[in-house]
Amino acid sequence: CIAECGLKLPSGSEKRYGVVQWRDGLSCRMGSGLPLFPGVTESHYDAIDDSAARQFMCWFKGGTSGENQVESLRLAHGRTVGELLDWLAVASKQEKVTPKLVLYGGHDVTIMPLLIMLAGSS
Repeated sequence: CIAECGLKLPSGSEKRYGVVQWRDGLSCRMGSGLPLFPGVTESHYDAIDDSAARQFMCWFKGGTSGENQVESLRLAHGRTVGELLDWLAVASKQEKVTPKLVLYGGHDVTIMPLLIMLAGSS
């Protein structure tokens, strides 16, 4: 639907984030009360939003069928999970050097894969 609307398709390294970039840009415009780009309707936005969600799930699952999910998640977020587990291990020993609060910030593309990893197979 991006081509149908007459919007410029991304090229080069931008191509891998194309539909996600369009979804984020359109969402920001909508959230700011700005009109969508000329030729883009709400139904176009819905289609782009659905495509972006499918793209994210392919990234998180390691492909369309999930054949590489464990490896993809490990490569993308394994270090973060390892660090979280290290903090939990230290905290479980109840040593006084343990901070009372360890705060991490993230975007949905960080939080969703972590939740998938922590949920395991459920």
